[in-house]
Amino acid sequence: MKRLLHLLSLITVLISACSQIPSSVTINLGSPTNTAALAPTLAPTQVAPPTAAPLKPTVAPPTATAPSAVPTTKSSTQDYITFSINTQEFVYTAQSIALLNRIVDLHEKYQVPVDIFLATEMTDIYEAQAPDLLKRLKTSPMVSISYHTRPPKPYHNEFDWLGLDKMSAKQQYDTIMNYETHGLDMVTGQPTTANGGYKKLKETMGYAPYIASALSDKDVANSVYSVFKDLGAVFTIVHGRTVNVGDTQSGLYLKPEHVDLRLFEHVGKNVDGVLASAIDEAHKAKNAKAPYFVGVKMHDNDFIAEKSAWLTIYGARPRKPPYNTSLKANLLSAEKQSAMWTLYESTVIAVAALRNQGKVSAVNAPTMVAMVKK
Repeated sequence: MKRLLHLLSLITVLISACSQIPSSVTINLGSPTNTAALAPTLAPTQVAPPTAAPLKPTVAPPTATAPSAVPTTKSSTQDYITFSINTQEFVYTAQSIALLNRIVDLHEKYQVPVDIFLATEMTDIYEAQAPDLLKRLKTSPMVSISYHTRPPKPYHNEFDWLGLDKMSAKQQYDTIMNYETHGLDMVTGQPTTANGGYKKLKETMGYAPYIASALSDKDVANSVYSVFKDLGAVFTIVHGRTVNVGDTQSGLYLKPEHVDLRLFEHVGKNVDGVLASAIDEAHKAKNAKAPYFVGVKMHDNDFIAEKSAWLTIYGARPRKPPYNTSLKANLLSAEKQSAMWTLYESTVIAVAALRNQGKVSAVNAPTMVAMVKK
């Protein structure tokens, strides 16, 4: 009974205490936590979605550079073809300039190398009338510059109006060196005081022209070769016999050639047949050794006039100065000019196709230098 009374007493005290809590106070006995109130004040890091295109590199890719040597496709038969353009049209100069640009366009398009030969008067003409052409000849990866002589220089074959054959070897050497380091008077045939000859072409191109061609009489030939060798040439040229890689004469290498393909004599013919016959002839040439070389040869005047300027002016006998430089050969008809260009263009295209098929290698002087000096 006492325990019951005590319990009732405690209940009474508790009820009395609760009645004294202020009405503004609320007791939360089970409401859910407000998660929004607990969220961090910093927004979460945003990750950009991947873009469709990749980011550009911060370093630019390297630019392409012209190869230092023309790549060739080696042929199983070791057949080589060279192209030589001999410039000598000093009368119809505008036509010669336009032609050379067209020839370089063609060889660059089909990646077929070519050797272009300049005589001292042509260097002077291009320098005065077409300096951009000289720059192009210097920088084109398909072009190698070489040098040749023409009358009125007295050491061209059958043109010794000066009497070089009666001079001592030293007198010949000194006379020829004077010519090859100075300009040329086309009327008197005498050297001028201006810079010229092989030396000027070497300075203009920034390298020694690889081939120096001077078809000279036997009495002066050795002196001519000695001058060109001392000025920096590597090769000279002889015609009428087989020349294998590595053959030399008077201290110079000879440009290898088993067939001298005078292309201008084949207008209207099928170029595939012309090339096939030339390659076959190279293999059969007397004393020929592989690799076999066919040299395709043209002159600028072949595309322009009925006769070369130097033959027109200097060819008539007696071959002594002064010379009448006002003489002109007739221009070829438009039809003949077109036929000559078609022949040459078709030949370059045909050689490019043979090269691409691995049947021949198309090369010019730098490759031949590498062959003889390896």
